[in-house]
Amino acid sequence: GAGADPVTVENLVVTTSDLANICDVLDDRLRGILFDGVGGTIRNNTVTHITQGPSGSGCQEGNAIEVRNAPFDTTGSDKVVVIEGNAADDYIKNGITANGSVAATITGNTVVGNGPVGVPLAAQNGIQVGFGGTATIRSNVVRDHDYTPASFVACGILYFQADGVRASKNTLSGNERDVCNFGRGGGQYNPAP
Repeated sequence: GAGADPVTVENLVVTTSDLANICDVLDDRLRGILFDGVGGTIRNNTVTHITQGPSGSGCQEGNAIEVRNAPFDTTGSDKVVVIEGNAADDYIKNGITANGSVAATITGNTVVGNGPVGVPLAAQNGIQVGFGGTATIRSNVVRDHDYTPASFVACGILYFQADGVRASKNTLSGNERDVCNFGRGGGQYNPAP
């Protein structure tokens, strides 16, 4: 059935406890807050301890906040999402993720990684915009994303095949690399200022 769109999630505390360290895939992956194919607002939430096992995980899942919309390229109609004033820490992979046909405004969030960490844990990223997503990333605090060995990179802000991103006034510290650009894209920039 059809769900509500847009959706608002505000003033929640989201956490996990006692999860088995099993690497899930596709739609079963672990997330704290997930918007999949919907637009809306994620505001003033605390998302913490989105992890598995007693001492962390090497799984490529466990995003604190994730917004996504198919198709995962530059051809789809973007869902507009505001991610504002949230606090995210103690997650496995990414603090905030905006992938696919998404136009995100990511402002005033505090995203804290567990770095420095190393094998067998996952390399963390603070904020990721990818696979055709477009975003404004402004006035966020993003820190402590650091990984050993250096052949894997932990990024404060990661652009991966994005479709245009504007970033300004972010406070970045303790990250292996503050900004990683694997295809930031110069395409359309859709979010309202």
